[in-house]
Amino acid sequence: MAESAGRVKRPMPYKEWLTVRDIAVLLRVRESTVRHWIRKERLGAKFLGGRAGYRVKDENLEKFLNQEPVEGDSPGSTNQLTRTDKLGLKGAGA
Repeated sequence: MAESAGRVKRPMPYKEWLTVRDIAVLLRVRESTVRHWIRKERLGAKFLGGRAGYRVKDENLEKFLNQEPVEGDSPGSTNQLTRTDKLGLKGAGA
């Protein structure tokens, strides 16, 4: 099976809602870092309760990755270097 021209290869199957673990794997950070971003309201998420934990809409992750770094971010922080097109999230719904 040949892939259609111009199709973006994603590192994982497309999901509209991502788990904390999904994001940690994509961005190569700890799950606790992702939860910290959620608690500080830098990354929009919905808490489903109990063991289900947080879910992040793909568009919220895209906004987070494209935002300006905040004071305290190191020069090599993930949200400065990683862009949604590199992760294959841009246009994923198309």
